Amino acid sequence: MGKKLLWILLPLFVAGPVYSQSFDVSVDERVELLSIAFYLGGNEEYSNIPEAYKKRIDAHFVRYADHKLIRRLIPEYRKYCGIGWNAPVSLALQLEISPKGKIAWIPNVQMVNVDSRWDRVNYRKFFHKLNGFYRKSKFREFYGESRELYAAVEERMKASLGSKVESAWFDAYFGSRTPKRFRVVPGLCIGLHNYGIRTTYRDRDRQDLYCVVGSWRADDEGMPVYPPGYYDWLLVHEFSHSYCNPLMEKYLDQLMKYAPAYRKKAAELGYADELGGGWKNILYEALVRACTIRWFVENEGKKPQELIDWDRKQGVFFTDELSECLARYENDREKYPTLACFMPEIVKFYDDYFAK
Repeated sequence: MGKKLLWILLPLFVAGPVYSQSFDVSVDERVELLSIAFYLGGNEEYSNIPEAYKKRIDAHFVRYADHKLIRRLIPEYRKYCGIGWNAPVSLALQLEISPKGKIAWIPNVQMVNVDSRWDRVNYRKFFHKLNGFYRKSKFREFYGESRELYAAVEERMKASLGSKVESAWFDAYFGSRTPKRFRVVPGLCIGLHNYGIRTTYRDRDRQDLYCVVGSWRADDEGMPVYPPGYYDWLLVHEFSHSYCNPLMEKYLDQLMKYAPAYRKKAAELGYADELGGGWKNILYEALVRACTIRWFVENEGKKPQELIDWDRKQGVFFTDELSECLARYENDREKYPTLACFMPEIVKFYDDYFAK
């Protein structure tokens, strides 16, 4: 999300600094570990860091820049596997750090939530180097010494959340009954970017849903600024990924055939895929963004035209029409108790839209 869009949208979301009780808000050691490692390893998307925190990182970790994880492994993963952006964070949230400082998979975690770019990586080798870096760099010590800064960031994030978005809305809208824990995680090294990620388990009827939130500017003290009320729409968008992506994955085989038609229509309309993930990513984003529009209709009484216009500029030029398709879902919940039940109608939407 760019700065220009932020200033366009900011008037829509301004609200008083009301604390939201629906979401846990906390910095996450696992996210910071992977984010700092990929910053040190040269991934530019992890280099836009608030100055107060960046100074701490540089001062503490400069002596570990030659560690094999940083100097060799991460650059190789970036070059040969394309690992960057949301991929490190998606992995981080499937891991645990034991009281003794050992990093490993969460017991019985489902690997399906790890970004597919990690598929070509030797996890045993990566975990060995990551554990070595964690110990040698005294990362736990760094994390503890930064606790005061993290607490200040958490309070700023809590104060920015309005009271409009309730976690109960998601299960009600999507028709899900699986117990969930909703967590908002300030990501101090991910810059302008935001990620919606989930953790699911083979032995637990529960999911952990994450909205990992970046920061786009800092104050004079080098601390991140979170405009009050702005993050309402972002919570809807990112948490919706945890519901929409698994639904869309089941229909990718039927919808990938429309990639050429999408490119042709985008060219005719003068749009381009600015998201960079190709047609598959457009499919994920379109459903999420259409659901976000429906949240606005329900809670604000109107469509967010600025968001719709921004979707078009990014190449997702049919979210408004897809949101109208979702209106039929909302109006007949007896027939469609869950969005999963309505997904064949979403497929028909694409059949009609791109077969023209």
